[in-house]
Amino acid sequence: FADLPRTTLEEGCAPLLLRPADGQEPPNTVQHALTKSPRLLVLGVAGAGKSTLLRYLAWYFTRHQDATFVQHLTFRLFGQAMDELMPLLLDLGAWAGSGVDLEEALLSTLAAHGFPASAAFLRRRLEAGQCLLLLDNLDQLHTSAQRAQVARLAAAYPQNIWVITLRPIRPLPD
Repeated sequence: FADLPRTTLEEGCAPLLLRPADGQEPPNTVQHALTKSPRLLVLGVAGAGKSTLLRYLAWYFTRHQDATFVQHLTFRLFGQAMDELMPLLLDLGAWAGSGVDLEEALLSTLAAHGFPASAAFLRRRLEAGQCLLLLDNLDQLHTSAQRAQVARLAAAYPQNIWVITLRPIRPLPD
């Protein structure tokens, strides 16, 4: 690999195209899909790029978010323009076995990295609608109580953007 040229994520990443479930629109980028709905459910088989998509969104909204895009996006979805969105990435499969409440798991994400008073900070951001919640592996929640925690959290903070991934329960047709 020593002779391969160095590249950036922007140069080396081919965007995953999303196809609406109803099939009425052609496939498009996740940024375009986000302008249509504040809640996206990304369904794909193993290896399709779902987790990579969430990591890309976390990276994009952390490092390279365009304030104009975020303002347009939040105004279009919620009627209020925000300058930035804070991504929160959580692997639901890893959380499921932790025994911790989902909201507490999210609120402790920054505390794990030494951020003081992170729970209060994140709660204010969630209440203000300034978060992009990226939840991976919904299919790995095996109890209705775990799935209910996701639904309760989404209902408690409806002014945020939610992108949730899962594998199909049964194989998708070709």
